[in-house]
Amino acid sequence: MNLQDCWTNYLTAEQLLEDGHWSAAQQVFEKVLQHLPQHIQTALTDEDTRPCQFACLLKGLKDASISQSEILNHMGEHDAAFDLLNQSYAFLQFIYLEPNLLVKHSTQSLETHSDDLLKHMTAFCAAHNESHWARELQQVQESHHHFRNLTQHRIMSVQSAALN
Repeated sequence: MNLQDCWTNYLTAEQLLEDGHWSAAQQVFEKVLQHLPQHIQTALTDEDTRPCQFACLLKGLKDASISQSEILNHMGEHDAAFDLLNQSYAFLQFIYLEPNLLVKHSTQSLETHSDDLLKHMTAFCAAHNESHWARELQQVQESHHHFRNLTQHRIMSVQSAALN
C-alpha cells in the first residue's frame, strides 16, 4: 500500500471509529499498521522528507496504535492490545537510535509519542489490575529507564566529542 493510500485508510479508520463502527475500524487500522512502519523507515532514508512530515508519520503511528489497541481491548483481546502498544513503543525507541539527521531534528516528537505510548501501556496495566500486567509494565518501565540512560549517554558522548 502506498503512502497516500495508507494515509487515506488511516483517516477512514478514524472516521469509522468515531461513527462507532469498531469492527470495520479495526480491520482498516490493521492494514494501516501493517504498512505505516515501512513508510516511516522509507522516510528516514528519503532526503526530501522534512521533519514536519516525519513528525506527522510518527503521530499517525502512535494514534493508530492507540486506537487499535483500544478496539482490541474492547473486543477482549487484551494480549494483542498490549502487544501492539509495546511493539509501536519499541519501534519508536529503535528509530530514536538511528544516526540520522531527520531523527536528530525529530527528537522531541519521538520522545513525546514514545511517552504517550508508555502512558497508555501504564493505564492499560492499571485498568486490568492483575499481577501478569504489573510484571509486563515493570519490564517496560525498566527498559524505558535503561533506554533513557543510553540515549542520555549517547548525547553526552556526542557533545563531549564536539568540545574536543
